[in-house]
Amino acid sequence: MVSINEELKATEAAGAVLSTNPNSDATIRVLRQAKYVAALAMTTLPSDKLLNDARHAVVIILSDLVKALETDPTPQQEKIDKAKGAIRNLVWDLKAKQEIATKTHAIDLRA
Repeated sequence: MVSINEELKATEAAGAVLSTNPNSDATIRVLRQAKYVAALAMTTLPSDKLLNDARHAVVIILSDLVKALETDPTPQQEKIDKAKGAIRNLVWDLKAKQEIATKTHAIDLRA
C-alpha cells in the first residue's frame, strides 16, 4: 500500500529529474518508480475520479516516455513536456487532496 505522501514524493521526484537530465538511466528508474506508485495508488487508495484520472494520465504518459527514452536516448522534448504537464497536474491534485484531508482532520479534532 502507498500513502498520498509517498505518491507525492515520487511524482515530484519524476518532475525534478525531467528538469535536469531526462535521458539517463537514473531518470528512467525515477520515472518507472513514479509510474508504479501512481498505478498502485489507483488500486489501493480511495479517491475520486479526477485524482484517478490524473494518476492514469501519469501512468500512460510516463510509460510512453520511458519506452521512447530506452529506444532512442536523444531528448524526446515533446514527450518530456507532456510528462511534465501530467506530473504537474497530479502534484496539484495530490496537494489539494492533502489540504482537504488536513482541514477535515482539524475540524474532526475540534468537534
